[in-house]
Amino acid sequence: RPRFMRPISILLIGLGLLAVGLAATHVPFWSVYFLLLPASVGTALYLPANNAHVLNSLDTSYRGFASGMLETTREYGHGLGVIIGAAGLALALPAGIDTMGMSAAQYYIDGVTYAAIMVIGITLVGAIASLPQGRPAKYISREPFTVA
Repeated sequence: RPRFMRPISILLIGLGLLAVGLAATHVPFWSVYFLLLPASVGTALYLPANNAHVLNSLDTSYRGFASGMLETTREYGHGLGVIIGAAGLALALPAGIDTMGMSAAQYYIDGVTYAAIMVIGITLVGAIASLPQGRPAKYISREPFTVA
């Protein structure tokens, strides 16, 4: 149970998003997958650690409800993330862009960068929120939740 697993894994996700936001328009399309590698590793580390942390802090009779709420809030976050990313892109697009032709490409490139910066800001807030506070929590549950 490393205390800093959750914030470190969220920072890895942010690092992957930063790499995509800053470099994706300057590298071949196939290499974007490699830019997202830190985000993939961060997600794989964060989800089980966060689920275990939340579910172990509850009595076993509440774990079913808590598990459902975890997934509900995760899906809500996905939807909100799409809206924030689209807002970042929209900030870079001028009115009448549909009449500009190929000269509009730079606006879209700037929009992707803006969107990435906005999402990275939210990622940093998440990393700060997941920092351990005080001493390690004494879990209520006597039966620890394990992720298989």
